Amino acid sequence: MNQTDDESSCFVGLSPALQRTYAVDSLQAGTLQRSAAVRSFASGKATNAARHAAAAGGSVALCTPLAGDTGRAFANVLEQDIELRSVDGATPTRVCTTVLEKGGRATELIEATGPIGEDAAEAILRSIESSQGLLALCGSLPPDVPPEWMARAVRAAAGPVLVDTTGPALRAAVSAGVTLAKPNEEELARTVGRPLPDLPSTVAAARELQSAGVRRVLVTRGERPAIDVGETVLLISPPTPQQVISVIGAGDAMCGTLVDQLRRGATREQQLRRAFGYVAAYLETAPPDRVSPERAAQLAATVRIEPFVG
Repeated sequence: MNQTDDESSCFVGLSPALQRTYAVDSLQAGTLQRSAAVRSFASGKATNAARHAAAAGGSVALCTPLAGDTGRAFANVLEQDIELRSVDGATPTRVCTTVLEKGGRATELIEATGPIGEDAAEAILRSIESSQGLLALCGSLPPDVPPEWMARAVRAAAGPVLVDTTGPALRAAVSAGVTLAKPNEEELARTVGRPLPDLPSTVAAARELQSAGVRRVLVTRGERPAIDVGETVLLISPPTPQQVISVIGAGDAMCGTLVDQLRRGATREQQLRRAFGYVAAYLETAPPDRVSPERAAQLAATVRIEPFVG
């Protein structure tokens, strides 16, 4: 891929959220809790991924449906280095809540996404058609948007497409010729409809997606080695963070970094090393604070990449 630093990237998500984070000493169910700090920020998988890509520089846009007071609040708190291309949704933008304990444990309460309406779904497709550069399709689909919408979105794109979703939506996107799919192991298992008890079975499932139309499949497996299935199969051992504040949003951090690396024309090994180093640094960082580039680079140097033999 001959991308340059001037290339733009567009992140598309149909399930945005206004996120509220409450900091507490410890969460005790059934009791009155007082929060030491409350933060509100724009969220949802596409939004989070766009935030990480924007932090690395370059031109980043977010295309998403917004509605109601929460939609307006979302637009007000979105970072200024992300271009917002919103369309009018049919139901108010959802609110999700994270309770972050002093010891590092995070509890997230996720509100279901409501219908966005046919007009909003079609408007987002038109926005994709008018965009240049890389496209990232992130997150689940609202209840009124069929999986086939993902295939239409992939076909509407002018450049490479990264997809971070699961199940029928991922299968539909893959059938339209996605550049890179980024499921975790659990999402891949749901997509292929069977358990993946070991590494060889996970590699076989990723190859199944590849044979269905995707050029490359990156499967993350938490602390265990990840696999990258392309022309060859690589095994990636992620670095170990000093502390883990929260694992919520780690996949979005991976997605945003991969898009940035694709935009820069990085080699496959550079993409993987920098993405896994960045995610390890993200795990040490309280959301929505930005990751230290120096720490991400330090951790990237410890990523081990080797051919998969099996």
